[in-house]
This record gives sequence, C-alpha cells and structure tokens, in this order.
Amino acid sequence: MGSIRIIGGQKRGHRIRVPPGQKVRPMIDRAREAVFNMLAEDVVGRPVWDLFAGSGALGLEALSRGAERAVFVERDPAVVRTLRENIERLGFRDRAEVVRGDVFRWVRRDDIWPANRPLLVFVAPPYALYRDRMPLVVELWQRLVQRLPDDSIVVVQLDRKTDAALLPAGQHWDVRSYGQVRNAVCRLSMRGGGKDGEHVSSAEQAGRAE
Repeated sequence: MGSIRIIGGQKRGHRIRVPPGQKVRPMIDRAREAVFNMLAEDVVGRPVWDLFAGSGALGLEALSRGAERAVFVERDPAVVRTLRENIERLGFRDRAEVVRGDVFRWVRRDDIWPANRPLLVFVAPPYALYRDRMPLVVELWQRLVQRLPDDSIVVVQLDRKTDAALLPAGQHWDVRSYGQVRNAVCRLSMRGGGKDGEHVSSAEQAGRAE
C-alpha cells in the first residue's frame, strides 16, 4: 500500500495511505497543489464534497487548509476502510462524514443539497468511468451545476482523452493540463460566469502546461 502527502495547511507533510490497484487514482501532487493554489482562501470555512473519494486526498487536503467539514462519498468497502483510517490518522473525525455508496445515486437524493450555502465539490472519478459510463458522468456534472448554490466551486479531474466541451455549458470552466491530468475548475453563477459554453484552457494558452 502506497502513500501520498498532504501538501499544505495544518497537516502539511503528513502522509495518508492509498490502497493498491486501479480503483484509486489520487491526483498527482503537482496537479493537486495547482488546484489549491487556484482556490486559495476560497477553501477556508467552506463545506466540501469529495465525490469518488478514494483515499480522501482532496477532501483531507481541503480540511487541512481550513475547510469547515467534508463529506466523502466512496462505494468500495475496502477503500472506505482506508479512507476512514486516513481521517482518523489526521484527526479529522469530527469534521468528516463518510458515505459508502454510489455517487451517481447519492446525488439524486433531494435531502443532500444546501439551500444557500456554497460548497466546494471535487469530482475525480476513476478514468474507466469516462470510457464505460460517460453519459452518467455528464449527467452528474449537469446535476451539480443545476442544484448547487451560486458561488459553489466545482473541480473536475479529466483524463487527456475526455473532451472538455462535454462540461456543462453556460459556465466558465478553467481547464489546465498537468502531464496526463487535466483539472477543470468552475465557480458557479446563474447570472453567468463567462460566455455561454466557454471552456478556457488557460494553462495551455499561457504556455504553462506540461
């Protein structure tokens, strides 16, 4: 079983366990650090959802950097055990909730959506889902954009083969590449956060990718 480190905040330098195999694909350090640099103070005091949580690296990083609390959704029971151990190891038990279940089903519940409290949501599914269940992934993205309050922030991890144009239109998506990983970040605004359907590859345009 491998491990990765928390990059910033209260638990900077602490390591968490990553279960072996292909079911868990934690975001590489460079991409994870870049995301949190983009988010900056937007993490502090904000509730977090870590969907397809795996080891919990993204949600735990957010808690380390001052997020209010985090909900981790993961379906694999063996991975959930490791996730719970990571939460305990970092001392975040009182600020973390683990939901063992299918993300696609969980987001269809009506009782999970906040009325007016902006969230920070991480969506980093196994890449196999982009190949095998892409319509459900697109439906998930759309549901998040439709149901989350204004000023919520959604961070999606894409593989290199997935067309970023599939991300929900009507919002400004900042898409940046880091090796084989692409992160798409959007601050939701029903009043328009950019041109309709705009998908911006900022890092590639500025020559900062790779």
